[in-house]
Amino acid sequence: MMDKDQGSKILIVDDVQLNLDLMKEILSDKGYLIATAVNGRSAIAKAKAHKFDLILLDVVLPDIDGFEVCSHLKANSQTQDIPIIFLTAKKKKTTSHMGLILEQLITFLNLSVRKNFWPG
Repeated sequence: MMDKDQGSKILIVDDVQLNLDLMKEILSDKGYLIATAVNGRSAIAKAKAHKFDLILLDVVLPDIDGFEVCSHLKANSQTQDIPIIFLTAKKKKTTSHMGLILEQLITFLNLSVRKNFWPG
């Protein structure tokens, strides 16, 4: 479970610098340690190199989209347990993308409940 008092680390992934600056300022002021990435490949590399407590992931990125980034991260044993929250201004979502979001949310909730209520 994320505890900001212990300097929880959040990776923010967005290709719009204004969005990164705004989220970084808000979360830093709340005591979180923030790293940023401006594209999907950079996000994957940073997630593998550092232990993040949460990833805020834009869907529309210049190289690979957020859904593909999420798939890479969930397929890797180093990064599969990091919770991901999708951020987007995109209005239209396909059924397969919504399915992926729901699948990841259910996985996160299951892990969270198991760790918090049935440890060990």
